[in-house]
Amino acid sequence: MRWNTSVMPLRCCCWRSGAGFSIVRGSRAMYEQLIVLFNLIGAGAAVSIIGGVILRFSRRPIPRDMALLLIGLASLGLFNCVSNLLEWSRITDALDYLEDFTQLLEPMLFGNIFYAFFMFLSRRDVEESEAKYRLLVENQSDMVVRTDADGRFLFVSPSYCRTFGKSEQELLGQSFIPLVHPEDLPTTLERMQQLKRPPHICYVEQRANTVNGWRWLFWADKAILDKTGNIEAIVAVGRDITEMKKAQEDRELLLHVLEMKNKELESIVYAASHDMRTPLVNIRGFGGELRKACESLEAAVGRRADAKLTESLSPLLEQVNESLYFIDAGAAKMQALIDGLLEISRIGTASLRVQPLEMNRILKHIVSSMHYQIQQIGATVTVEALPSCLADARLINQVFTNLLDNALKYRDPQRAPEIRISGHRDGTMCVYRVADNGIGIAPEHQQKVFEIFYRLNAQDKTNGEGLGLSIVLRILDRLGGAIEVESELGRGTTFVVSVPAAAEGNPPPEPSRTDESGSG
Repeated sequence: MRWNTSVMPLRCCCWRSGAGFSIVRGSRAMYEQLIVLFNLIGAGAAVSIIGGVILRFSRRPIPRDMALLLIGLASLGLFNCVSNLLEWSRITDALDYLEDFTQLLEPMLFGNIFYAFFMFLSRRDVEESEAKYRLLVENQSDMVVRTDADGRFLFVSPSYCRTFGKSEQELLGQSFIPLVHPEDLPTTLERMQQLKRPPHICYVEQRANTVNGWRWLFWADKAILDKTGNIEAIVAVGRDITEMKKAQEDRELLLHVLEMKNKELESIVYAASHDMRTPLVNIRGFGGELRKACESLEAAVGRRADAKLTESLSPLLEQVNESLYFIDAGAAKMQALIDGLLEISRIGTASLRVQPLEMNRILKHIVSSMHYQIQQIGATVTVEALPSCLADARLINQVFTNLLDNALKYRDPQRAPEIRISGHRDGTMCVYRVADNGIGIAPEHQQKVFEIFYRLNAQDKTNGEGLGLSIVLRILDRLGGAIEVESELGRGTTFVVSVPAAAEGNPPPEPSRTDESGSG
């Protein structure tokens, strides 16, 4: 749009008449152009004002896209106003200075508008973030503080003020050191030296003099560095751990008491088992002497050829022999129980010689030592290639001896026993499996088989005192291992043994496998 600059300069005279002004004289064309100009100026100003009002009084956050749209509309309106003023300045030579002024004003005004609006939006974001942060800090139970490099408070959260029963004004500018227990202060200051080294973080447990007396507090400190790498401030988050410390102390006390009771029980078992050996030896010894005396008496009666005496003594001698048999069997059972209890008591106190073990060689020795028993039963034992473990040779030998003996003992009489021993490495552990096709274990008994003196059927005549698996469990506990049972009644049982693995640098296991069969 081009303005008509050929018209005469506007000469108008205005006087106050009531509430307004009137134009008394001027060109009609010039008047119409002024109306258009003022409309354009008014439109731009209106857009700017409306946009500012919306941004200022909006109760909900305005999306950034909407805010940028309002900024663009306002800027376009004002830019149009400036352009129209520039055209109007060309109407008369007397107003040339206005053109220069508006040309200078145009970029300044346009840039300042954008800068002002962006500053306004940034300030709103900062205020909203600060409000959220303050809401979070003021309503959390953990304590938050900020100190300078010397430990003087620059900021304390309301929870910190409540914990110590002091106001913010009382704490700001003061050092935290007087609040720390004197016995914990050296450790606290020593730990805080870690803030000077990357990653500039430290963790401290200390007692502090709170409104509720001395309480244990846990602090996580983070150093804030300036441009030169020096500590400018320290931000710390703290939590009251008094109850946790009390629970930890109670737990340690209980563990200590339990350890003492276990040692006492082991001593009692050892002493009782050892002391029972002497009378047991006497029982078995005098039982043997009584058996010899009965045999001598029976021989003497036979030499006299007295039928009446032989007839009267025969029932008595049979009863005596039967009684002696049960006495001897009971004494042997008692001896086995005593030996088992002594073995259990020694497991917790025996010194360990942990070393890399080549399990293929150990299992080969175990199977060879049980060759007669395997052959008599007609069992087949297969040992696959096994990984090397880290354990005590004597104890690990006892573990697999007991497991192999258990598999032979609880065989199924309806089929030939088959036992397979395999293993693999699983991370830092070696996992060995001892599988058989025996009678199996019902689900309700599978966890009880590791209890001391527990037997699947106390009425059967299978040899055993219920100590073998208890000994295995305690040995593996001592070696840092574990044992599990997988079984199906009537199908067989697999014991899964986990033991720490030997280092990778140790010699690999022998690839051969061992087969021991009792069929030949």
